[in-house]
Amino acid sequence: MSDHDPNHNQPAAPQVPIWILYVEAHPEMRTLMTLFLQSAGYAGTAAAGHVEALSRIATGPEDFQLVITNHQPPTVDGLMLARELRARMFGGSIMVYSLALEDADEAECQKYGVDAVLRNPVSGALFLEKIAELCRR
Repeated sequence: MSDHDPNHNQPAAPQVPIWILYVEAHPEMRTLMTLFLQSAGYAGTAAAGHVEALSRIATGPEDFQLVITNHQPPTVDGLMLARELRARMFGGSIMVYSLALEDADEAECQKYGVDAVLRNPVSGALFLEKIAELCRR
């Protein structure tokens, strides 16, 4: 038996399904991230942009514990989505990630009730660690 455990630093998979809504403009990334989240034990679905995301949240806001959104205006404006979600009393966590985030954007994220901000590139392990942290809240 090897002393090396590739899952040693990975957060434990959730015991009950935790639903995550992943918002991304690029179809390939939506597919990859949905599969990535599911392989980590989460129940995930994806939306192509803020309009679709708001529609899904409106039909069952309690269904989602976490919304993960990219921030790449104008295709996906994670800050606008966060502002709209909080205005509609979404009680789950919100994580914004992007390569395009500026320091001023991070201040706006706090203003709009974003719980976590990650700047790309980010490792899969760190991404899962942050998700696990947000889902424990």
